[in-house]
Amino acid sequence: LTVIVGARDLEKGEKAAQEVGAGAHAIQLDVTNEASIAQAAALIRSRFGRLDILMNNAGLAVQKKAIDMTREDWRQVMDVNLDGVWYTAQEAARRMIDSGRGGSISGWHRPRWRSRSMACQSMRLWAPDARPDGSFQPM
Repeated sequence: LTVIVGARDLEKGEKAAQEVGAGAHAIQLDVTNEASIAQAAALIRSRFGRLDILMNNAGLAVQKKAIDMTREDWRQVMDVNLDGVWYTAQEAARRMIDSGRGGSISGWHRPRWRSRSMACQSMRLWAPDARPDGSFQPM
């Protein structure tokens, strides 16, 4: 089993990969940047052959009261927790379809992260696309 940990901070990603154990590798990945997502997917394909499962778990929370959040705070949260999850799933689905094998796309969230909850619900949209036969198998 090979596990790829994508992280903006490669040092933190490498630490997380060590915690996962043997067969885990870290790569640079910024889910707020579509070019970074495409580069990470290409790297996975070239180094590991294919992508079978995407577990979207990038997320952040601004530690402020809602009334004190700025537009920039809100945009940062949405860029990671919603847009980043969407574009990462989109790229993974393309790679899975191209492989002819399909795959699984899922997400993880904490209940209090409403934007992550919305993003995880969007994962249901990708499930049929990532399988060669268009079927849905929830994770």
